[in-house]
Amino acid sequence: ASNGGWISGSGGSLHGASLNTIIDGVFRPRYISWINGTVYWYGTADPYIEISFNNIYRIESAIVQADDNDSYTLLYWNLDNLNWQTAWDVPNYDPYGSGMQTRPNPSNNLERYILPSPIVTNKIRIKAAEGDYHYSVSEVQAYGSRAIFPEISVSPLSGPVGTKITIQGQNFATQTQVSIDFGAHQTITTTLSSEKGTFSTTFIVDTQPSCTKVITARDILDNVATTCFKITSRIILVSPISGFIGNIVTISGVGFAENSTIFIDFGTHQTIASMITLPHGTFVITFTVDTQPPCTKTITARDFKEIATTIFRLIPEPRITLTPSSGIVGTTVTIEGERFKPNTHITIDFGTNPN
Repeated sequence: ASNGGWISGSGGSLHGASLNTIIDGVFRPRYISWINGTVYWYGTADPYIEISFNNIYRIESAIVQADDNDSYTLLYWNLDNLNWQTAWDVPNYDPYGSGMQTRPNPSNNLERYILPSPIVTNKIRIKAAEGDYHYSVSEVQAYGSRAIFPEISVSPLSGPVGTKITIQGQNFATQTQVSIDFGAHQTITTTLSSEKGTFSTTFIVDTQPSCTKVITARDILDNVATTCFKITSRIILVSPISGFIGNIVTISGVGFAENSTIFIDFGTHQTIASMITLPHGTFVITFTVDTQPPCTKTITARDFKEIATTIFRLIPEPRITLTPSSGIVGTTVTIEGERFKPNTHITIDFGTNPN
């Protein structure tokens, strides 16, 4: 049974009891005065009382207690065309006696009016249709079951730290704040649901250890949906990206297991360096380029379950040739060099005589 939610009134001046008494599950005694413990208004039929449910429901029946000599209209919000439509023309019950009368059965507050066909909605309204211009309502109940449940989807389903994730949701409460939790990060972002209870938002994967993370979407009425995203490992820095034997290289990575040993392989050298990862599965480590044939080398970072790779270009060492390779004082020597940095000044030293 659905007999609660947000409640509000508009369209004119309402008097008497708190609006919350309309959905408190308590009926006023039959025949009691129309202004005794009820919500009432005068003159015009314009005022209405609106009840917003905490989700989308399939409503099959209803009960209304209202003043006897007036008719009322129970409306529902049509989620397909976003308009108010009639669910039940609540009749004038003047023949059953004065004061407050329950519809459909004044002598049985438990008997429900079965709607001609079920309605699917997230809010209803009751308003006066016609009567003596002295209207009052004391109880509105709607019965049914939750029609649909919140759902979310994400794209992509996996990626490293820094990935932009798009998350889409449906069947949430309408026009309410939705908070998104990501793994250990509570409320990584928030958004507002639409009139149809849908939303779409994005966030960036923050630094967390690798594994499958739960994404939770929750609105302010505690409607919840979850899905998963897998954080993969990534090497985010190699500096420099090329160099010679003997150079010191700094490498850092994210998305590895926290407090685990990370091993660095360089070209043909297995485990050229290792360390324990930092909190959140990150690391920064250095190693010295060892002697290997010059070419593009693969750098691999690995722990017990994750692996990431990048490349480093090992540049051949510069070399020079002399012509002639020997001679007496005064001999002219031609020096030819290759594999030096382009467009730079070259200094030649000879024995104890610097240039």
